[in-house]
Amino acid sequence: MWCIRRLGTAWRGSSGVSPSSRSWESSSRPGPLLVAVDDLQWLDQPTAEMLAFAVRRLHGPSVRFLLAERAGGSSAVERALAPAGPQILEVGPLSVGAMRRMLTDRLGLALPRYVLRQVYDITLGNPLFALEIGRTLAERGVPALGQDLPVPDTVEELLGKRVSRLAGPVRRLLLALALGGDLDWHQLASLAGPGAVKDALAAGVVADGERARAAHPLLAAAARKHSDSAECRACHLELAGVVAEGDRRKSDGSTQRICDGRLRR
Repeated sequence: MWCIRRLGTAWRGSSGVSPSSRSWESSSRPGPLLVAVDDLQWLDQPTAEMLAFAVRRLHGPSVRFLLAERAGGSSAVERALAPAGPQILEVGPLSVGAMRRMLTDRLGLALPRYVLRQVYDITLGNPLFALEIGRTLAERGVPALGQDLPVPDTVEELLGKRVSRLAGPVRRLLLALALGGDLDWHQLASLAGPGAVKDALAAGVVADGERARAAHPLLAAAARKHSDSAECRACHLELAGVVAEGDRRKSDGSTQRICDGRLRR
């Protein structure tokens, strides 16, 4: 997301109504620039339009775009790239062996062969779904030979069950990310407390990076779906307070990241 924020700075800094191509090109200096976007289908419309604008006006080897999205979608960014003939790589499902290694590496889970085969058949090699089922098996134990896996019908339902089992402060943190969009670690810690941030990172529901975000957009969506209107209103009010405080810190030149390496360990 660093590349997107850097391009966004060029957008705001250009003169006139529309950003100049010169300001975009200057973002790639002194060397090549790679704009990488994961889960393209989750981009909000203004960001997608901004990137599409850049794609249509930037040419040459100094700027490249690397995009990942679910199959079957079509965005403004893809349509802008179409005339250039982009290379498209279809990412297939995991093999049984790759799934076994992923569950071992990520969860420390060594499943019997018959259970691993059940997980593979149910998930069709989808790594996100397999990880969520693996977490459920790690908590409840593996089924006996011949028994079915207790698996919901959809990934969204499975993620919802995971969110509902989280501690209250961690669920509030996910709800804040769902409602608040672009939050920094200071704002997130102000809302939920540094302890909740640590717990969320340890549980794998928040991605450890430069900005605060849910580990997967569906986790944030599940937190919102499983919160009532009163919880959402209360969270909106708190978000308004921390965002206003963040704006004041920026105007004073005193912004700092509260969630530094010490907080995230």
